[in-house]
Formats: sequence, structure tokens, C-alpha cells
Amino acid sequence: MNLKYDLNPMKDGLINVSIKYCFFFIIIFALGNILVNLSRVYLFPNADIPLFWPISVFHPKILWPITLLPFNLDKINLLSAFISIALYSVVFINTILNLDKIKSKYLIYFIGAASISLSNLVHGIHDGLFYPIAGCVQNYYYDAIEIVNPYLFVSTYNQIQPELLTHSSTHPPGAVLLYYYLNQFLIYPEISSLFLMLISLSIVYFVYNLMRQFYEEKLSLNMTLIFIFIPAIQIYYLSSIDSIISLLFIGLIYYYLQLKSNKSLYAIIAIFIFTFISSFATYLVIYPIMAMYIDMLYKRNYGNMMLFGSMISIILSIYGYFNFDYIGGFLTASFLENPQGFRFFSEPFSYLFTRLENIAEIVLFYGPLLTIATYKGIRHNLDNECIRFILTFIILLLLFFFAGVARTGETARCCIFIYPLLLIPAAYFFVDLDCTVRFNKVKLILTTLWIQTLLMQTFGFYYW
Repeated sequence: MNLKYDLNPMKDGLINVSIKYCFFFIIIFALGNILVNLSRVYLFPNADIPLFWPISVFHPKILWPITLLPFNLDKINLLSAFISIALYSVVFINTILNLDKIKSKYLIYFIGAASISLSNLVHGIHDGLFYPIAGCVQNYYYDAIEIVNPYLFVSTYNQIQPELLTHSSTHPPGAVLLYYYLNQFLIYPEISSLFLMLISLSIVYFVYNLMRQFYEEKLSLNMTLIFIFIPAIQIYYLSSIDSIISLLFIGLIYYYLQLKSNKSLYAIIAIFIFTFISSFATYLVIYPIMAMYIDMLYKRNYGNMMLFGSMISIILSIYGYFNFDYIGGFLTASFLENPQGFRFFSEPFSYLFTRLENIAEIVLFYGPLLTIATYKGIRHNLDNECIRFILTFIILLLLFFFAGVARTGETARCCIFIYPLLLIPAAYFFVDLDCTVRFNKVKLILTTLWIQTLLMQTFGFYYW
């Protein structure tokens, strides 16, 4: 693969350049927040603009000795927070010191499990583990505990959908059933949080193998390690169904690439399974399917298009057998998400600011150096087939935003699946560098991600 990158990695000094990027990143977001809030106060007082734009849900807090959050902050939680900060730092420092010894995706999985758990325990045991699942009355959990018969829940879902809580009513029944079974078998929300994280983190396998489609082994391992330290992953991967959805989407994309290169029965079965489970968890499954259809249409791969069409027909037939109208549920969810119709016409200023918010929040939770690396990787390799494939997903997501998806923001969480795809062009940042320079760049990016996550987790809380 012919890759190119024209930036001299040692120009002006690696650390100095990185500090300039980070400083520029902070200034841009600070100015953006000021301008947006001035607009909210003086120009558009009724616009849907969060105070801490572009972060959609943010509760400021400090850990010593008071908090602005209306949560429990007893001595146990406070002690847990300080211990977690210390241990989180130990895990990261040990990772950096032994970076050259990390030669397995399974080791990266355990580093991810430890770091994500500890970064969320900065909030204490209650707020870090319990609250994201069962703290807010709008969560799936409170619909899940009302289920008596799972089959009856699915078969009557279209009738009861408008009566469900906010999150449940805009997802297929699989999202609520996940929390139902978690509650049935694990009982405690705290254990459910950890279980969700351990399952979701198997995405490490797919992120690594996705990278290996385009890069050599060591760089693929480095990018997979970078992935688990992205602030969005560290913050939202513990207790969120969106982490499960990201696992399913990336698995689906990986097996699609396998199907393109080798039409094996295994890849076809895997695609069917991942598509079916994804569709049962979220209506947004249309996003990767549309992106792959665009790629198939561009390549004129009509055989795969017919194969996917057959799979979708079978899946819809299965839902019909259980008396679940999937398309009807999607239309109801769309109406509940935008009850006044297309927001561009009903609330034009809220539409404008939330669209900007959707993009900016993804960038903020991605970090300054990775954002620059992804941008340069795309800009300098537009003629590359890999980059064009990833651009399909990026442009399509932007079109989804313009169409009104993610009405209230929170895209760093609900669109967390985009981060592994953004890392693919970012990896071009490291191609053709000598080992020492690449090693230093990886350490520097990991360090900025760790510092950003530590600051964000220490001084903020990001769940309803």
C-alpha cells in the first residue's frame, strides 16, 4: 500500500509541537463555548444549547472536599476516588514504561479493563458503577425491572413503545431486554456495569484485526492500545449499551471486509449474526448497513448487495414471526425523538447549534493529537482505497446528523462506534517513521489522552 505523510516528525521538537496543538485545541473549544453561550443569552434564549457546550451532559464537580453533584459523597466514595486516581495512574505509567513489551491484544484487553474500571471509580463506587445503570429514572433499567414475560414484551412492544421511558422508547426491545437479563442474573447494577464493560471490551479483538487489514502488527497493537485510552472509551465504556453497540458495529464492518477479500461461509454467518443482534439493540444499525451498501455500489458488487438484502429480509421476517413490526417501531422512535417534525423547520436555531454540538463533542472526546493525526491522514491519502472507505462512514454520519439524528447530542456516547474508524487514517501518522520516533509519538499521544481523561473524570460527571 502506497502511503505518504509529509510532516517532519521532529520539526520544532515533538513535545513543543504537541503542546501547541493541545493549546490550540483548548482555545478553540473555550472560544466556541463562549460564543455559543453568548448566542444563547443574547440572541437565541430558547435554543437548545447546553451550558457546557459542546458537552451535552456534564455535571461539574471537585473531589476535595465538596461536590456540586447531588450524589452521595461519603467517606467511602471519597476514599475510593483517591485510590482510583492513584491506581489509574499506576496502570498508565506501567503501560508507558513497558510499551515495547506489549505484544498481545489480550494484554491490551486487560489494560483496558483495569484502566476503564479505575477511571470510572474516580466518581466513587455509587456514582461510578451504580448510577450510570440505575441512577436516572429514564434509564432502560427501570423499564427492564417491570418486564414479567420477555416474549410478551417483544410481541407487544409496538403497542407499549410510546409509554416506555425516554431511552427505551427510541430503541428496539433488545436494549431493554439486555438490562432485564443483567438484572435477572447479576442482580446488582454495579456488577452489571463491570460485566457490560468486560463484554464490550472484546472490541479490542476487532479493532486490532481491523487495523491488521491495513497495517503491520506492531502499529496495529499501538493503535489498539491508543483506542482504549481515548477519553470517550474511558468514560462511556463501563456501563453503557452504546459500548455493546460499538462492539457489534465494528465486528460487522470487520466481517464485511473479510467477505470482500474472501467470500467464506464463516464471514457470511458472522455478518448475519452481528446484523441481527445490532438491529435488535438499535435502529441505528441502518448506519453501517448503508455505508457498506454505498461501498458495494461503488465497487459494483451486486452479489453482496443481494446477499445483504436477503439477510435483512430474513431478519425482518423473524421479527414479524414474533409480532414485532421493526419498521413501525423505527417510525415511532423517529416521531418520539422529533415530535414536532424535522427540527430544521420547527426549531431552526436549536437544530443548528445541536448539529455543531454533535460534531464538536466527538472531536473533544477524541483528543487534540488524534484529531490532528486523523485529519492529516485523510488529507494526505485521499487517493487511498482504505481512506475512501473510512470517509464513507464519516460523511454518512455527518449526513445522519444533518437529518436530525442525535437530537440532544451526547454523540461521544451514542456514536462511540466511530472512534475505531477514525483511528484507521490516524495510523498513517506513524507509517514510515523509524522505530524511535514512532515509539515517542505513541507515548506522547497516550500521555495526552491519559491526562485529558484524568482531568475530565476528576472534574466532571457525564451521565444523566
